[in-house]
Amino acid sequence: MPGQSDCVIAGGCCVNIIERAAELESLDSALNDCAAGHGGVVLVEGPVGCGKSELVSEAIDRATGRGWVVLRATGAAEEHALPLGVLGQLAASGPPGLLAAAVSRVPGALRESTQSFGAAVRRLGASGPVLICVDDWQHADDVSRTQLLHLARGSRRAGILVVLARALPATVPDPLLETELLRLSGSFRLRAAPLSPAGVDTLLDEAGITEGPSRRLAHRLTGGNPLLLRAVLADFAAGGGALEPRSDGAYAQALVACVARVGAAAGAVARAAGALDGHASAGAVAALLDRPDRKSTRACASRAMRSPTRAAGPATPCAPRRPRPASTPRTPSCASPPSWPRPGPAT
Repeated sequence: MPGQSDCVIAGGCCVNIIERAAELESLDSALNDCAAGHGGVVLVEGPVGCGKSELVSEAIDRATGRGWVVLRATGAAEEHALPLGVLGQLAASGPPGLLAAAVSRVPGALRESTQSFGAAVRRLGASGPVLICVDDWQHADDVSRTQLLHLARGSRRAGILVVLARALPATVPDPLLETELLRLSGSFRLRAAPLSPAGVDTLLDEAGITEGPSRRLAHRLTGGNPLLLRAVLADFAAGGGALEPRSDGAYAQALVACVARVGAAAGAVARAAGALDGHASAGAVAALLDRPDRKSTRACASRAMRSPTRAAGPATPCAPRRPRPASTPRTPSCASPPSWPRPGPAT
């Protein structure tokens, strides 16, 4: 079983997959069960940037190495209303000519397409194990979600393993459907959590980051978020020996991407916290946004203030260099590279 020495290349840095031994062991167990003819469902969950896609990729690589049929797709927010969007990707990723013809977006043919797709996948499962992976599951269209539930119901007897990954926090389009998935025999959750401080130290050691200020900065700016940590290491590596990340480098881009992927609410909170700079607090952010649902906005802001990387990464990189009076805040644009924060305690 691969352990803490497994290596992936990201952002120009070689970063070990650490603190994922239990998750990888669970994936191996699910793959072994499926190889024995007992499929199931694995729901991978976690905050943005915490390694869900890496776990999905691990499942794909291991299944491919065993000679399985692998179907893969990725949900997208802008395609959520597109019927059969995810099923179409799954069909296109399969063996040539076996599934693509089963999915048709002709109006009035949705029912026939889903039935044909399901029957074709079950035929594949009858001849050998099949792995179905969908990343960003929360954005899958309703038709595809329902069809995958039907496939999952018969996966235990058909040698089909379904791996679904979704970001947290996220609004579940159909809580009853996801509850039904987890009620199925052979189904379980995997949580991709941020790295512990010891895990962050391990990666910093392997990257040769020995300077105390740089190590403390990496801890403070990432909160153990693997994506943000890889970006910080990429900035360190590009610094030419100056162990100080660039304000317009990989970290800034990764942070903006994290905020965007969480959603509009997280973006609003991040911009408000940036405008308030050193005056940011949960109550001040909620008041600045001045939304009708101030109670829920305040709760979101409170979570972001307690753990900046939990939902959208640290808010301070979007802050202006000089504090502005709270009475006349200016909301900076997070679409442009943010200014690098001054050393000091996290907001």
